[in-house]
This record gives sequence, C-alpha cells and structure tokens, in this order.
Amino acid sequence: MIRISIKSLFLISTTAVGVSSGAVVQNKSSSSTALSFSSLVGDGDLINAGSSDLILSAVSASNASFPGSGMTEGSYSDTPGENTFFEAGLHFPATATFDLDVVSHPLGYDLGSIVSFMGWSAQHSDQVYSVEIKKVGSASFSSLTSVDYRAFTGVTQPSYETRVEIEDDAGRFLASGVESIRFTFDAPGIVNGSGDTMIREIDVHGAPSALMITSPVPRQVVQRDGNDQADILIEGSYVNSPDSIEARAVVLGSGNSGTDTEWEVIDSSPSSGSYSGTLENVSAGGWYTIEVRSVTVGVPSGIYQVGKIGVGDIFITAGQSNSANFGGPAFDPLDDRVSAVTLTDVPQVLAPWVKGADPQPFADGPGGSVWSRLGEQLTSELDIPVAFLSLGVGSAPISFWTFPSPNYNNRLKKGIQYFPPNGFRAFLWHQGERDSSDGKSKGFYVDNLQSIIAQSRIDAGWNIPWYVAEVAYQSSTAFGNREVITAAQRDVAHTDPLTFLGPRTEDFHWENASGGKLLDGVHLNGAGFDDHATQWREILGGSGVLMLENGDFEKGFDPSVTTISALSENGQSIIDPLVGGIHQGIVDWVVLKGSLDEAADGANGVFNPGGDTYDNAVDSISGGVLPGMSGKHVGFLYGGSANNNFQQTRRVPVGDHRVYTVTVSLGVRDGDSTDVFGGALLQILADGVPQGAGLSVIESDLDSLAGGSADGTFQTLSTSFSTSESDNDFETLGVKLTKVSGAGNSYLDFDNISFSESPTLYGSWQVAEFVSDSDDRTASGDPDGDGLSNLLEFTFGTSPTDGGHSQFPLTVSGNDFELYRRGAADAGLEYELQSSTTLAPNSWSVVPNVTTVVNSSDGEFETVLLSRPGGWASGQSQEFFRIEVIFAP
Repeated sequence: MIRISIKSLFLISTTAVGVSSGAVVQNKSSSSTALSFSSLVGDGDLINAGSSDLILSAVSASNASFPGSGMTEGSYSDTPGENTFFEAGLHFPATATFDLDVVSHPLGYDLGSIVSFMGWSAQHSDQVYSVEIKKVGSASFSSLTSVDYRAFTGVTQPSYETRVEIEDDAGRFLASGVESIRFTFDAPGIVNGSGDTMIREIDVHGAPSALMITSPVPRQVVQRDGNDQADILIEGSYVNSPDSIEARAVVLGSGNSGTDTEWEVIDSSPSSGSYSGTLENVSAGGWYTIEVRSVTVGVPSGIYQVGKIGVGDIFITAGQSNSANFGGPAFDPLDDRVSAVTLTDVPQVLAPWVKGADPQPFADGPGGSVWSRLGEQLTSELDIPVAFLSLGVGSAPISFWTFPSPNYNNRLKKGIQYFPPNGFRAFLWHQGERDSSDGKSKGFYVDNLQSIIAQSRIDAGWNIPWYVAEVAYQSSTAFGNREVITAAQRDVAHTDPLTFLGPRTEDFHWENASGGKLLDGVHLNGAGFDDHATQWREILGGSGVLMLENGDFEKGFDPSVTTISALSENGQSIIDPLVGGIHQGIVDWVVLKGSLDEAADGANGVFNPGGDTYDNAVDSISGGVLPGMSGKHVGFLYGGSANNNFQQTRRVPVGDHRVYTVTVSLGVRDGDSTDVFGGALLQILADGVPQGAGLSVIESDLDSLAGGSADGTFQTLSTSFSTSESDNDFETLGVKLTKVSGAGNSYLDFDNISFSESPTLYGSWQVAEFVSDSDDRTASGDPDGDGLSNLLEFTFGTSPTDGGHSQFPLTVSGNDFELYRRGAADAGLEYELQSSTTLAPNSWSVVPNVTTVVNSSDGEFETVLLSRPGGWASGQSQEFFRIEVIFAP
C-alpha cells in the first residue's frame, strides 16, 4: 500500500546573497602644514567639554601640563592645555571614557560620526586607537571599530597633522541607544617618530535617540521553519509620536547568506512609547542587519539598526559531562555565525547571545564541547547561522533530570520555555554513562527518559523533536551494564515517532591509536569531539551512510585503529558481560539476548578460525581466509540463550521506493566438531522492528548452497525488502543476526556482513523522469496537472511532466478488451478490472472470472487481452469498466 510520509525532520538550506547594509568606514587624510585642519574642528559635539549631553569624562593617563580635557574642548591650536599628550613608555594604553546623559534621554544617543585630529610640531600624529560603546541597558562595552593610521614615514617635515573620520558608508548611524563611549589609545611605536601621541581634538557627532530596538539582540538566531523562512519579532521604544514603525532585513555584507527584504510596516499603531511587530518570511541566512525606522506624516526617521541577526537552526542540549564542557581542548569556531545563549531568571527574556566558543555558557564544565565543533560543521554545510543552548551537568544521572527535579525545573524546563513554540530545531540528549556505572536496568532508563521527553513537550506546548545519543561507556563499567543502557536509548528512539537515534560514541575507547578519542576514561578529546560532531551533522542532515561498520570483524584487530594485533590461529576474543575495560565488546556491534533487555550470555565474540574448527582456515593456507570470509577474523555466538544476536543500527532513514539487501557468510564447522550449527535468522530492521520475515537458515540450506556438505566452509546468503512510500521515513535502518538455538554446544559463525540499497523500478523511473526538485514525485502526485497521477503515468508509460495525454490504455479489440500496461511482476503492480452500471463512487466492483493473455511484450511494457466467459455483454442496459492499479512492491 502507498503511505504518505509524515516524519522528515532534516532541512536543506537554500539561500541567496544580498547586498550590504552598510559598514563602518574610515576617511583618512594628512598634512605637513601646521594646524591645517583647524576649520574642521567643531565645538558642538556630544563629548565637547561643557556639553549638556556629557555627564562625565575620565582619562586614565595624561601629562599634567597637557590635560585630558584638551582632546574635547572644541579648539585646534598649539596651546598645550588645548591638547592631550600621551608619552611612550608612560601612558599607554590610555583610555578616555565619556558618559552621556541618559537620564534626560533614556533611549540613549545616535552616533553619526567620530572625527579625531592628531599632530604637533614634532611627529606625534600617528593614530592608533579603538572605540567601544555601551548601550542603554547593557552592563558591558562592545567594540565599534579600531583605527591604525600612520601617515608619515620620516621626520623631515616640520609639522605633522592627521585626521580620521569614522562613519557608516551607507549614511546610517554608527550606533544608536548609546550610553557611553570609550577610546583606548595604544602606543604607535617609534618607527614613524617618537612613539608619542598628541591628540588635538576628538569630536563625536550625534543626537539623542528617537527610537530604540530591544529585540532582537546581536548574535540572536531565529529558528527557520519548513519553508526555510522565519518571522522575526521586533520590539523597542520611541520618543515623539510616530504614526507607524517600519522594518527590513538587510544581509550584512559579503560572505553572509540570505535575501534582503523591503521596508514593511511592523506596527501600524505604536502607543505608550513602545512598539512591537513581526518582520515576516525572512529567508534563512545571516548575518542580517535589522533596520527599523519610525514614520510620521509620511516622513521616515533616520534608520536604527541591530546587527548580526540570523535565521537558522537552534539546538538545546543536555545530559552529563560530555555534553557539558568536560572534554578538551576547548574550540573556538572559525565561522562567526556560530552562536550560544545562556538563560535569564525570567522565561523568554532575552539573555546575552555570544559567539559559540567553548566553554559553552550555562553548561557547568570548564573545557571543550562537541557543540562548538558541530556548529562549525553545520554553518559550513548549510550556510546559515547556528546556535546552542547548553544545559548539561557533569555526572548527572537520568533521575536528576526527571520532573520535578532541580535540573528539570531550573534548566531543562527553563530552557525549552525560553523559546516560543517551534522556536528551536531539536533537543539533543547525551547522557547514560552514570546510569550504566550505577547498574540501572533498561526499564528504569526507558521510563525516566520517556517521562522527561513527555514532560518537556507538555511544558513547551509543542512536540519537540528529541535526538538521543547512544552512549554508556566508562572504563570501569561492566560491558553488560553498558549494553543495557544503550539498548534503552535505542528503545526510546525506536518507539517514539518524534524521537530519533543520535550518534554512537560507545566504540571510541577501542579506537585508541594515534592518541585515541578519549581524554581519560570517559571524556572526549579533540578527535573524539570531531567524530562526535560529524555524526551529529550527518544525522541532523539525513546524510548517514548505510554501509555497515566492521562488517568484516577486522577493525578491532587493526593496530592502526585499536593498537591490538590480529588474533593467533584458533584465538578468541570473548565478551565477558561482567567485566569492564577498554577491550570488552565488539567494535560497532551490540550483542544482546533475544529479549533485547541485556547483554547476551554464553561465549560470544570474534575468533580466528583454524584447524580446531575449519581445517582449511589455517593461516598457512591462503592466509587463513576461506572463500566467503573477508579476513582472518569472524564473529560468533556460542551456547547461551536461544535467540542471542548481533545487531547494528545505521543512522539512515528508510527511503521511498528502495530495495534494501543484507548479505552474510555463514560457516559450518568441520564434521569432526562436537559443536552443532545453531540455526540463523537474518533480518533487516526499521526502528528496531523486523521488516518482513527475514531469512531463516538451517544447516541443510548451507549444504544445498555448497552442492553437498557445507562442512568447513562459509556460504553466502542474503535477504531483501522493498519500500513504497513510507509513512515514517525517518525510521532508522539496522541489521540483526540471531542464533536461534539455545543448546549449550550450538554455534553461529559469520563474516562479511554487508548492507546495500538500490532503487525499485518506480524509484529508477522517478530519477529518470523528474528533473526539478520542486516536482511532487509521490505516486499520488500530478505535477503536470493532466489528471493522471504519477503512478498511472508510470504504469502506462506516459510522461509525468508534459501533460496533455490523450492515450487511453483500455480499448476494445474484437470481443476482448485490450490493455497496454507496464509488466506487473517486476514493478510491484497489481491490476483489477472493475465495473459499474451507474458510475456512483461506491458502485464499482471487481469483474469476476477475467482471463488475461499477454498478446505482445517488449520486456518492459506489454499488451494484454482481457476476456470473460460469455463475453462483455452482460445483459445490463449499460455497464462501465475501469482499471484499478494497486501499488504494493
């Protein structure tokens, strides 16, 4: 049956580059004529001595005879008191801070330009300084720009004068809502003179702000929707009485993605000094500058702006230490579009957004994390900003996160309620090491995690997608305890349609060559974080690889990966569920009882077959590798309970119209062995559920493949299943190989397990026929609007994209009906001839006793003749016929 997909949570970004929103520029000039810029100095600027807008000024270091106030007194002369002198070796770095009157003007000030003049009768004209601003309501300064202007290379001129004007190249404000301005002067060095600086004057031109933007804030990311767009909430305050408030988004310079928007009204009736509105359908991308202006009697005000606003993806993360900055080293993303946010005490009150460098804010560890690295990978792949809210707490068991624990109420609940419904992409969970160490049961972990997820969705008011990492390893924890917790994590992901399986880090302890992937017995190092981030990126982007890891069972004995050498002939590596350590388990595989609740019992692991079991597998013959084997090592299950099994889950979703095939080589030990073949069941899983009957194998089946006795050989078998259109296309695929028997001397030896996929016939037809990604490729779709669904176009050999078909596949040929159709067997199609005497919707029924004869065929399409006893005249006054096509591959 055809099922329509409802679960597909990975997004692809489609963004375009826009134009610049303006940038800070510096206009520089110099002169060897004394006092040549005197006509350009003003005395009416914001920081001029005596200005009513200036509340306080402070200079950290100045010569007594050349006071700091000399840089802002509004004159340009050689009088010492009207200049400020900073001497090399004494005064640098020197700061000058100017506080403006935000009591009288609570919205702060708009800065239009900053002009600095330097010079003297000796060469003191080099300008090396930075400018910072503090906005109203902010507790700290932020950088505006830096100046480094050294105009002269010698000291031959009698006078040296320089001027630097800082402004916005698009004529906008340099900044708005400013409360304080701080200049920091650095020594210019002695290459171009004495290394001293003489400041003749600094003018800051501006006026009290008429409008303030309080939301969004710099570095804030807004979650994009399924259409790759977002609505950005814009709020603030104003003075005067504007008629409306307008806003637009402008891409912030080259190197940023996105699409500029036009000016649009966001608040048509602002009142009581505040405004609020939404800028709708902003394309995914960033950074953007959000520009806001008021309009009064049709006249717009100056433009107010807030920079570095993104439309992208936001993730909330939680768990224990490997989610909470306890690894190393710390990482600072090269891409500036990785952001992080911390929490305030009030839900949905904007907290500081910062660059997403380690340690991530709010998580309690002091070191490195996976999230900074994941952010770097995602921004590179998607070309959009990415942000994280990290809630993790080191050593926290799962019970510490359940409602109403402090971690739940003060971290998890607060985090999800910080954002509006659908306001972040997903919740990423990395936790389990503590619970495996504590020996918790699968049921305990499942119940707790399901409770956390359910409560989070209640408190958020929407169905949050969760991703659960498969992780439980600590070096001292018994292997059996670890298998219990990872089984629980898989179970939670497989049984909830909106919970997905995240990365697996359980095998990082094996991969200990070249420095390994662990910093210690549990925490990840840089290589581990990089691997972990790559897995997260592939899972979130739907780009996982179906190919099995370690399907040949050689990886665990490759010294370049694990530092472990190959097993000797007849050597075994057997799992002990009661023991911990770095070499317990099978790399990339889980080994479970049939109940899937705990590690398999019996003797299970990897061995190097030799003369004890396979006479021709001795290392002196073909290196010990029999036909059907991939290398010296094979996996095995021995004794223990019935239905013990090996499993591996791939982070690959079930695709539409695909054929999935798993292949395995099974061994039969030599006839002189007292061991018995335990029977095998090979299955393909989707979210842990077997697809179809799978392949059951007994020893006689292997004998048949061998053309006699299979003793001492490996025989290759496979099983497949096909999909149509899945109703849950993010079900993750997996492989399961089970030893059916529970006899104490029963065995199952296996090697060379592989997993592959190919398109069905309909899938191949889709690829050939559809060029545009925007076309509806589903079986029920009709992208060309000709009334024929894609399934019917496929069935009858017509094009799904050109429309206008006049061919009717069912015609009369003598006493028979003639039908032109695609061959049914290979295409997964079934045909029913139906009739009705009224054409009423519920009046159609299958015509009985129809005989079908193939008249002609080209191997793909065929013409068949349909007949029934007594012919088609039914005695009815009228009868209508139709062909029903059933798609069930």
